[in-house]
Amino acid sequence: MNTTLAQPALASTDLPGWALLHTLGAVSVVETGVHLRRQQALATKNQQPLRAIATRDVVGQPRAC
Repeated sequence: MNTTLAQPALASTDLPGWALLHTLGAVSVVETGVHLRRQQALATKNQQPLRAIATRDVVGQPRAC
């Protein structure tokens, strides 16, 4: 019975510098995309109450046309 532990396929110290930079760059691109989508969702969410307020003369009452 073989009781040796499996070694990781690639330890972080085994990565060449360019591979590490490439990986970090890819992570950065993904994180930027996630951040921008979240900002857009928050901006959209904040616009909804502002539009509702803008269409009311008195709270809860539709504006007369």
